[in-house]
Amino acid sequence: DRFDERNKMFYTIERMLAYHRTAVGITETRQASLFGALPVPKQQLMLEDVPPLDPRLRLRWEKELLGLYLTEHPLKAIEPFVRSYVTLCSELSAKTDDAVVRICAIITIMKKVVTKKNETMLFATMEDLSGSVEVIVFPSIYNGTLTFWNDEAILAIEGRVSRKDNEVKILCSRVRTLDDTLLNQIKALNVTDDESSPSDEHHSTF
Repeated sequence: DRFDERNKMFYTIERMLAYHRTAVGITETRQASLFGALPVPKQQLMLEDVPPLDPRLRLRWEKELLGLYLTEHPLKAIEPFVRSYVTLCSELSAKTDDAVVRICAIITIMKKVVTKKNETMLFATMEDLSGSVEVIVFPSIYNGTLTFWNDEAILAIEGRVSRKDNEVKILCSRVRTLDDTLLNQIKALNVTDDESSPSDEHHSTF
């Protein structure tokens, strides 16, 4: 990022490569000539003027190319608004079996399984800023939310804690995509909560 805006460099990459080839060619030609000792004229590279890279796309590129988020975690900007309404993944170990919890997390791993009844269910590893947890999505929930379950999707999950085999998991009973509409509703609730304490009615936004 210290060189220039990423999207500008991305759209100008062919021009930069051509500039490099030209500069190398000029240098090699002059070295082989009688005038090689003369200074090489400076070449000027102009980057294309394009809109800045969308922050979400920038993070996606980082994860795809580097295997990690370099700039920031996708949930960092959201966490202050949802913190009052969710349980962090790191806090789930303190929850009792069958406790109802809500989390806001990003999908990192998904595995689909076909049941004996030939129905599809999903095992999704969800990650927030504090840790991760496996969410089990049974066919009754999965079939109605197929479009929600995508790599790196940020979801608001409600479900019950399962401590089977001493491993904490969440049995999903409700899911929403954390789109701009839901986030704006949560932000509005934060304004309301400045004047009154949170209630179950507020939590129903999820």
